[in-house]
Amino acid sequence: MRRTLALLPLLLLGCPKPAAKPPPTGAEYTGPIAKRVATAKTREKLAVTIYNQDFGLVREVRTVDLAPGRTALELQDVTARIQPETVHVKALLPDPAFGVLEQNFRYDLLTPAKLLQKYVGKTVKIQRWNSVLGKEEDVAAKVLAAEPGQEPVFEVAGEVTYGYGGRISFPELPENLVDKPTLVRLLGAKQPKQSVEIAYLTSGLDWKADYVAIVSADDRQARRPAPAGSRSTNAAGPRSPTPSSSSWPATCRSSRPPPATTTATTWT
Repeated sequence: MRRTLALLPLLLLGCPKPAAKPPPTGAEYTGPIAKRVATAKTREKLAVTIYNQDFGLVREVRTVDLAPGRTALELQDVTARIQPETVHVKALLPDPAFGVLEQNFRYDLLTPAKLLQKYVGKTVKIQRWNSVLGKEEDVAAKVLAAEPGQEPVFEVAGEVTYGYGGRISFPELPENLVDKPTLVRLLGAKQPKQSVEIAYLTSGLDWKADYVAIVSADDRQARRPAPAGSRSTNAAGPRSPTPSSSSWPATCRSSRPPPATTTATTWT
């Protein structure tokens, strides 16, 4: 009996482990790709951990509506200085078919300079005021160059020119320009409604603590009359997720190198 019990761990160690389920590749899903958008209004929970080295960790939970099969989900209202290679998306509800098939980050924000750059090699219209006729006239112009910080170069009536004044109009908005930073995930799922956790790193977040001490007249003693206060700095973008907590931080901790950082975390 003792020999049997002694051999049991060896037998268990020799048994092969069940093979892990491979991640979905998209081949198991058929049909067209549905498009869905998830904004800050779908956010259920938000946590921001701010490090004192100009970066932070954002974790949030959103409720999203997915189509059975493949869904191109646009996650809007993320920080403009997000590090897209650190994005992690997972489903909180049990769905064996859930998986990330493809991921992209659209960061080309819609600005006049970006719009002109997208039309290099194409024709636009320039509205110029004709003081004699008392109205605007449309002039067809081909955009030859539109370097940042430089005047655009046009081809007008067979001549190459720059410094050509007027109001530029474009026939349509390019598809690869967005009005806000957007994460695009091609997801595969069977359940139409999901709670999804999204986590990513972003730069532009920082914080520091301020201390006040009262020193005695002989400079031998010092006391702190009130708890330390902390200030947070958010330069991650105009649409950065901001917890609704009225004070920072909820908890503070310091880790010695590597790396030597202090963090502030809050959940809402």
